Amino acid sequence: MGAHTLGLTLERYDRDKNTELLTEQGSTYAPDNWDGSENKHRDRVSIDYNYEAIANDGLFDSAFGTLYWLKSERDSGTSGIRLPSGRPTPPYGPYSRASNTSDERYGWSGWAEKGVDTGSLFHTFTLGGDFYYSQTSQYSSGKDNCGPGPYSPYSACNFLHTNQADTPDVDGYVLGLYAHDEIVFGDSGFALTPGVRFDWYQYDPKETEAYTNNPNYNGLPDGQSDWRISPKILATYDLTDFTQLYGQFSTAFRAPTPGELYVNYGGPGTYLRIGNPDLKPETSWGFELGANFGDDMNGGRLSAFYSRYKDFIDTQSVEPGDVGILPGLYPFGITQTVNIDNVEIAGVEASFQKSFVNNWDIHASLAFARGFNMDTNEKLGSVAPLKAVIGGGYNDETWGVNSNWILAAKVPDGSTASFQAPGYGIVDVTAWWAPERFEGMTLQAGVYNLFDQTYYDALDLQDVTMDQPEPFYSEPGRTFKISLTQTF
Repeated sequence: MGAHTLGLTLERYDRDKNTELLTEQGSTYAPDNWDGSENKHRDRVSIDYNYEAIANDGLFDSAFGTLYWLKSERDSGTSGIRLPSGRPTPPYGPYSRASNTSDERYGWSGWAEKGVDTGSLFHTFTLGGDFYYSQTSQYSSGKDNCGPGPYSPYSACNFLHTNQADTPDVDGYVLGLYAHDEIVFGDSGFALTPGVRFDWYQYDPKETEAYTNNPNYNGLPDGQSDWRISPKILATYDLTDFTQLYGQFSTAFRAPTPGELYVNYGGPGTYLRIGNPDLKPETSWGFELGANFGDDMNGGRLSAFYSRYKDFIDTQSVEPGDVGILPGLYPFGITQTVNIDNVEIAGVEASFQKSFVNNWDIHASLAFARGFNMDTNEKLGSVAPLKAVIGGGYNDETWGVNSNWILAAKVPDGSTASFQAPGYGIVDVTAWWAPERFEGMTLQAGVYNLFDQTYYDALDLQDVTMDQPEPFYSEPGRTFKISLTQTF
């Protein structure tokens, strides 16, 4: 016999953001008439199953499974009144743009666990997996007075993509299965966990009228399918009650995303960002050595890792001839998702947390990594520079105040990043309150970038074409946020 539990989860998430865009007001757009919006929406329905065995003679000791439907959408856009650029030629007057991306999934995930005592060894076998079918789509809509085109070279209308899709609709099938066995060697404190994972995916792009309206349309790209078996092994040793040492060798597999394969954004006379339907999946192997100290309240973690990648997926600037395009057709540059044959990434990570009996706590973390294209010895701009967080706060059962000092180093010289983002240090201060009389309610507020520093996100700008003044690409200045959450 066992304890069986069925659950039903209904989830809805909405986040609407509207911003007055001050850049270009009074020059390209009318004063007080240039706004941006970003709306995110997610619905999820799942049926969950939990099993906990009462006796030890069952097929499994515990198990979990969930069937789910998930749909997420993101709408981002701008709207305003464009001013004539010295002469009454389009675009001017009422203007808007909106890009909608959606991802709908039907899926399953689950696992089952069984412990077996063989005397000197204790085995914990785990079997699990996940599968989902997805439908992804994208569409850009808008309003202006540009007319049907084609437009003269360097016309502003060339930059204003509308009533088209930048990727085809894609049906995706993704499957992952895994098994591992944690083997504990008596009371020695030593455990060995061998494991293996199987991954498979298939993407089928679909022809749509919106995609054929794309000015770069050149036929429907091919679909893609591949699979891989990835083994790994983990060894742990409990040095003391407070300290556990570990070492791991693992292999991994990453399928390209539909966007990395099929995005096609731009227009003749401007710039071009394209995916690569010939991308190969990314594979890797690596070692990690480290130690875990204490627990989530008092302790920390220290680790060092080294990984080698084959067909590493990255985004880089490319020459027109490399992708079969006439020189001069896209004067503001071409970027494409590419495979890099051989890449190495190595680094260290450390974290520390300490809680005191008077409800005060402190924490710190550091992450440092370097990635190299082994064929050219270039540093990869897609690997984040050194980052550290130092913080602390006061938290009791119903309220708390916390602060974090976030530090990041500059992008190293010689990086493949198109923008060498400088280092920065910012301070965030947050507070929360969970009133006892309103169960499940939490009020949160915060001041982010307290001292209003100008700083840049290195990864967001690694392949950006900067056709605006540099501060245009900086992160938000001093920002105030407040939120109310109610759980049932």
